[in-house]
Amino acid sequence: MSAKDNNCYFHIISKDTGFDPLIRHLKAKKIYVQREKDVSEIPLLKISNSESLPDRVSSIIEFLKARGNAKPRAIKTLSNSINNLL
Repeated sequence: MSAKDNNCYFHIISKDTGFDPLIRHLKAKKIYVQREKDVSEIPLLKISNSESLPDRVSSIIEFLKARGNAKPRAIKTLSNSINNLL
C-alpha cells in the first residue's frame, strides 16, 4: 500500500511494545506508522467524534506529535493533512 500511496498512514493497534523496532524501521523508510494501545486513540477517530473546536485542535496537535519526524514540512502539506483529518 505504501508503494502505491506515499501519504498512507498505518496504525498498529496493540499494547505490545515489541512492535516498536518495526515501527522505527518503517519510519526510517519514510512509511507513516504509529502504534496505538486502543482504536479510540487514533487521532482521526478522536476528531470525528469531537464536536468542539478546542477538541479538534487538540486532536490535530496529537496527530502531528504522533507522526514524529514525518510531520508535514510545507504549509500546503500541513493544510492537506488537516483537511484529511477533518
